Amino acid sequence: MRRLVAALAVLAAPALAAAAPAAADPNSIALSVTVTANGQPLGAQTVSIDPDQPVSLLITAANNGQNPQHVRTIRFSGGVFGLSFFGYDTAMPFDVAPHELATRTLVLDLGDLRNQAIGLMPASVELLDQGGTSLGSADAVTDVRGSLLSLFGALGVVLLVFAAAAWTSGLRALGRREHQVTRGWAIGRFLPAGIGTGLLAVVWLSIFRVVAPAPLPALGVVLGGVLISTIAASIAARPEPQEIEPITTILDPTVGVKTGVLETPEIEEDKDSRDDEPSHSGNLDDLADLYIDDHDTRDDHDDPAEDADEELHKELDELDGDEAVEEPVREESGKRA
Repeated sequence: MRRLVAALAVLAAPALAAAAPAAADPNSIALSVTVTANGQPLGAQTVSIDPDQPVSLLITAANNGQNPQHVRTIRFSGGVFGLSFFGYDTAMPFDVAPHELATRTLVLDLGDLRNQAIGLMPASVELLDQGGTSLGSADAVTDVRGSLLSLFGALGVVLLVFAAAAWTSGLRALGRREHQVTRGWAIGRFLPAGIGTGLLAVVWLSIFRVVAPAPLPALGVVLGGVLISTIAASIAARPEPQEIEPITTILDPTVGVKTGVLETPEIEEDKDSRDDEPSHSGNLDDLADLYIDDHDTRDDHDDPAEDADEELHKELDELDGDEAVEEPVREESGKRA
């Protein structure tokens, strides 16, 4: 991932720098330059360049300043994204007096241009002084009839491989995620693919002679690639749904209610008594024995109130017995008397 971002930054930095060039100060331009190539004025229309034929440049320099200007070299160059794909320097010294014009004709053999560029490409003709400082220039869009195997064509192939690798890497990373991913993660993961796609479109639109890779159009196409990757990442991302706490945990009806287990000693006693009951096999004799044992057991576990009544009846019976004994004794004592 870091290597992709680094490579992308290397490729995108020249494009962004070229897309927003610093405004030139008119006072710093020493010469006003106009150029025609094979009779076609530069800047007015696209100039077709065939590497198999020489190019005749008619250069006119006008000095509107107060100081004479000394031209040493004429440079014809072209490039994209701030990268130069061809350049021809020709030493042709001449002076331009203040408020004067100077005209020079230059014939260039561009045979090796076939292996350097192809398609629509910005170009310029610059007049340089002895120190290599530009005294003035004329810009144009050239249509180079070069080979697809040229340096510019190779750049298109490299960007094609880069964009394909970036998309593949992003899709694989998305597929390896076991959990759901956020849209922010997906957009950041597919951002290199979007920028690579934009740069690829700029180069191939130039190769197929659709749009010249001028700074502002190139920046618009790159931003379009970023927008495509953002939309694709937003569609491919599957945000992880947030777990919603069940309403039963939010509104718990038992909150603040004390709970407990009611004591049931009678049930426990019955359970203990049932556990103490002996099992039987179903035989009549065994049932009879069981009934007798149960009856005895019940007798042993009579109610205390019933026991008290029985004791009271016994005491009353004993008192009645004593009175019955005393009455015969009295009768006998009376007879004796």
